[in-house]
Amino acid sequence: MTASDRRDVVRNRSAILDATISLLDDGETPTAGAVAWRAGVARATVYRHYPTIAALVTEAEETRASQVRPPAADAPSPAPLDIPALLDRVAPPQLPEQIVGEAQRYSRARAVALYLVDIGGTRLLRAAGSLEFPEEMVVRLAAGPEIPAEGVEALHEAVSATLPSVTIAPMVVRGRATGALLALDAQDAGLLQEMARHAGIALAMSEPFSDVIAASRRRKETTAAAETQQLCLPPRLARLSGLRLAGDVLPAYENGGNWFDHAENQDGAWIAAVDTLGSGARAAATSAVALGALRAARTVGSTPRDAIQHMDAAIRGIGGDEVRCSAFVARWHATTSTLFWVAAGDLHPVLADAEGRLTTLRDHALPQLATDPLPETIPTSHRVVRPDERILLLSDGVSGLGGAPLSAAALRELARRSRGASPARTLSLIQGAIRDAAGEDLDDDAMIVVLAPAKGVS
Repeated sequence: MTASDRRDVVRNRSAILDATISLLDDGETPTAGAVAWRAGVARATVYRHYPTIAALVTEAEETRASQVRPPAADAPSPAPLDIPALLDRVAPPQLPEQIVGEAQRYSRARAVALYLVDIGGTRLLRAAGSLEFPEEMVVRLAAGPEIPAEGVEALHEAVSATLPSVTIAPMVVRGRATGALLALDAQDAGLLQEMARHAGIALAMSEPFSDVIAASRRRKETTAAAETQQLCLPPRLARLSGLRLAGDVLPAYENGGNWFDHAENQDGAWIAAVDTLGSGARAAATSAVALGALRAARTVGSTPRDAIQHMDAAIRGIGGDEVRCSAFVARWHATTSTLFWVAAGDLHPVLADAEGRLTTLRDHALPQLATDPLPETIPTSHRVVRPDERILLLSDGVSGLGGAPLSAAALRELARRSRGASPARTLSLIQGAIRDAAGEDLDDDAMIVVLAPAKGVS
């Protein structure tokens, strides 16, 4: 075994142990897949270091209790990718190529490429690096431009099917990957994995200052409305207090009237969604104004009822008969596992129970925003969500009338198939069914949000 191989072994073992401790700290049950994802290694690598997950968890618990990591003499060297220095000296447009150059230098690979997940979540698009690598690769495993932990094996399989000789290093930020470094003949694969994690952070920090990264995520030209919609969308995968969320809007590239949003404040986690009537710039403007009103209401300690009123007033201020939308605003109380919400129009939550049965929760009905006046007293609905239940939010581009891709029967079958699955897996199944039914180019945006209590979700 060469010195480089020994460094890889030590680095991988340390990364596996740290990933397991991180999962335990988050209250999650370590599995081989979850550990491999956070460590940036393959499942087989986990089992090469630890014969059983039980043995790994035991060592992780002992290490966590004593606050001791592997001996300093064996600890991996710091990553050579100094993010603050890199962002100071490299202009954002040159950052992807700079990352590729440093990754190739330090991993001693023959060739390296940087790939980003496209906004539709169906492809890896080459953003920088050697032209020996394909321009794009088809992968169906993401929530928008983010790959969940469950997607790590599918990512390796998809890339290996096209490029069997490359090393794959996902760029993971806060538990989700936004792309990957691919290297041919890397001499230090462990260091490449470490650099990929730092590269993901650097790209996320620089993205607001250049269009290069955003452009690298788009496989075709979009409209002003579609770009406005992308600016409205939050991270697609989130872990809030006592709640897991996976959401996405499959883009029609021409519409732009749907969004969802989430935030965690001292009064609980907020979840909201809007499905705007129509398409194009007017729909996008309506959605953007509604989102601004929601966030303004949240910052002053409002309730979901207050937020709905603010959104209604803001949309009415735009004017025009066709400016109206359905809206859902909720607050999650983790201590009681209860969702409190207000729904206007047709955007009602759908409960998927432990058997996969679907029930639309229509306790109270308000008119679409900016149509009939809201009542003086706005009713709030609530529901205790059990660990084996999920809440779905679906726009009419998923299950509505007028040629929507999924029938009620198809949704029921998807709910049955996804029993016990994580929100990310449930989202992936629904998205895959939509693409199978409607193809890659949708006539209407398809918004899906899946919520589930954190405990008891695999």
